[in-house]
Amino acid sequence: MNLAKFSVHRPIFTTMVALIVIILGGISLVRLPIDLLPDITYPTISVRTTYENASPQEMEELVT
Repeated sequence: MNLAKFSVHRPIFTTMVALIVIILGGISLVRLPIDLLPDITYPTISVRTTYENASPQEMEELVT
């Protein structure tokens, strides 16, 4: 007996199975942990340079 024939002959069973699947899906969706703003760490790099007697503007233009 194929699935379509079984579903036609036993509509109450088919409806109950569909409702159980829908209810379990809803429960699973509610219990699913969803984080709207997850903690993300971006890679960073820090460069430290020294240039004697230079202003910050000169340092920015000449070194970096």
